[in-house]
Amino acid sequence: NSNLLTRIPGDYFLSFHSLQSVDLSSNRITKFNCRFPDGLTTLDLSYNNCIELESIWSIDAPNLKVLKIGFCGLKNLPDD
Repeated sequence: NSNLLTRIPGDYFLSFHSLQSVDLSSNRITKFNCRFPDGLTTLDLSYNNCIELESIWSIDAPNLKVLKIGFCGLKNLPDD
């Protein structure tokens, strides 16, 4: 975390087959369109102040159980 990343290639994490947790907090990510291995259960995107809500809602992680998005400047969440 705290690497000041602004973007990550969409398929970057797919080669890490045993990956369960990713911490990308405290960066400058604005759009997030990564795909993850099926085993990912925890994703921390907190403190990415300019991240687009649509990016978060389109995350491809079928077994995600914990999504941390605190302090991302989100004003409201979609109803569905």
